[in-house]
Amino acid sequence: GDDAAGLAISEKMRGQIRGLDQASRNAQDGISLIQTAEGALAETHSILQRMRELSVQSANDTNVAVDRTAIQDEINSLTEEINRISGDTEFNTQKLLDGGFKGEFQIGANSNQTVKLDIGNMSAASLGLTTTNSLESKALALNSNLADGSYKISGTNLVDTNGNTVGTFNSGAKKIVVNGQDTVFTKAALADGAV
Repeated sequence: GDDAAGLAISEKMRGQIRGLDQASRNAQDGISLIQTAEGALAETHSILQRMRELSVQSANDTNVAVDRTAIQDEINSLTEEINRISGDTEFNTQKLLDGGFKGEFQIGANSNQTVKLDIGNMSAASLGLTTTNSLESKALALNSNLADGSYKISGTNLVDTNGNTVGTFNSGAKKIVVNGQDTVFTKAALADGAV
């Protein structure tokens, strides 16, 4: 005889398995999208570190106007690169870092099994960076908001003074060498604004 109940159960399970298989592929696509954004954010992080280094270098009064002009030119180029990264980073033709990406990933076989992702704007202006041609400005590209600590690194996140995460980083750097001296940065030092 025919087993109608067994067939119905079997078909339901097959449907569930196919849904789980697709959910797994969806999750892998989501991971790929996040890895694309992470790579771009890591590059942005490196650029911001270089800009900070240049700002500290420019603040030294051993520099003359021509030195500061060269430093400013590099900072302007780095600012343009941050804007390029923010505007051009895409996954499957979707812009990721221009502030417009809001996604929902279906990671389960059922309709309510989703993960939401909202990536903020990572342009230079959104990060608090400006460009100037003034030779008298020692702060250069880091405007007063950023220099005053409106943004800080907390763990792997860039957060504003309200505690809102405006960017996320994954960087393996644990120390920075300044003038031949190793300076070790811990999460605690970064989080309390000591750096």
